[in-house]
Amino acid sequence: MNNPSRFFLLSVVVAIPFALLCCRPKSSLDTCSEPASPTSSGSPKERHLRALAPPLVRHVVPPNTNGRVLIVGDVHGCADELQSLLDEAHFQEGVDTLVMVGDLVGKGPKPFDVLEKCVAMGAYLVLGNHDWTVLRWRTAIATEGPEARVPFANPRGEHRRLAETLPERLLTYLQAAPHVLDVPQYNVLVVHAGVDPHRPLAEQNTYDLMHMRNVGANGQPTEGHSGTPWASLWPGPATIVFGHDAKRGLQRYPLAVGLDTGCVYGKRLTG
Repeated sequence: MNNPSRFFLLSVVVAIPFALLCCRPKSSLDTCSEPASPTSSGSPKERHLRALAPPLVRHVVPPNTNGRVLIVGDVHGCADELQSLLDEAHFQEGVDTLVMVGDLVGKGPKPFDVLEKCVAMGAYLVLGNHDWTVLRWRTAIATEGPEARVPFANPRGEHRRLAETLPERLLTYLQAAPHVLDVPQYNVLVVHAGVDPHRPLAEQNTYDLMHMRNVGANGQPTEGHSGTPWASLWPGPATIVFGHDAKRGLQRYPLAVGLDTGCVYGKRLTG
């Protein structure tokens, strides 16, 4: 095992130690079980947004031989809770590495503070569905003006307001976020929502990476709350750390760990 003591898991309301996550040695990160046919099922929203989904972007988190790696679940604008978690972990800026599973914004009270903190700390980020919605609004407003509309997004919702007021440097930070982060030091992949367990990573639709929760009865990914948790089917070899599924809370499977524990709903922030 490659320095498992440097990869840890905390869950906090006011930061409560939870457990140690042990990671497996390095191996190929793209091996999956048999690929499924192209995804064309799901709700009208799912089908429409899969067709609009951007190309997959995948980045690598450089090895950290001097510090630890802390991967934090969905923050959703809860800046105070994020600081509490960092304090409980005794996070050392410039020594430890911070990785965010996405959805820094949306629903919570201090989205700009969360973004400012992550930028200042050099946090690595994968794009979440709420982050993507803000970016879609920003693009639409820039190209279409005040009358802009975004498919399946509330024109009077907070995502539009965030897009209209987001400072350029924070926008750039969100725009640079990939859909997948490799942490090869621990044989870990980070995505926001999920991975189709029947498809190689390079063939994933980025809509699913940002939205899916389950595999439906038809074997296809879905963001709905019914079906089989995709994480229970993930064959590895890499361990995937993800967020998005607050309803299930902390999820621990042999090769997948879900960190969305509902902080924005008054529950816990986990990292």
